Amino acid sequence: MTRLYDGQITDLLLNDAKHDPHIQALAYAILLEKRRLMDFADGTRTMVAIDDLPESALDLLACDFAIDWWNADASDAEKRAVLKTAWKVHAKKGAKDAVETAVSAVSPGATVREWFEYGGNPYCFRIRIETDGRDLTDAARERLLRNVQYYKNARSHLDTVEYALDPDA
Repeated sequence: MTRLYDGQITDLLLNDAKHDPHIQALAYAILLEKRRLMDFADGTRTMVAIDDLPESALDLLACDFAIDWWNADASDAEKRAVLKTAWKVHAKKGAKDAVETAVSAVSPGATVREWFEYGGNPYCFRIRIETDGRDLTDAARERLLRNVQYYKNARSHLDTVEYALDPDA
């Protein structure tokens, strides 16, 4: 019995077709792509199980995901939120969405506005954070600025960070 991971198109063909070098080359190319997709699909199982993983595994997973903005002292909920959004940040690094996603994982509800949305200087942006006051510590601000510097594109500059106190947050 052939495993799905190892099975090739040529396994389904008659002997004459199996030995054609063009068909063998095509079958091999399809096999490599199929394996790549299966490996990717296998990796998504971890993303689905983040809420079920023990807290001790979160720091290791952050290292595996290359999350440079990771905070080992963060709460369990914050760590899980960062892990769930890391793929999105990596995929869009340098874009407004990446900065917003990275900042929102640490400060939920954060929004990024680009210079043309508020009449600022070209290539500048602002961050607005709705907060209950817990993320107003110096350590939280340093973490936020480190995340922004890592995920913004090189030409962009942070104008301001606005904190809006929301007693219901």
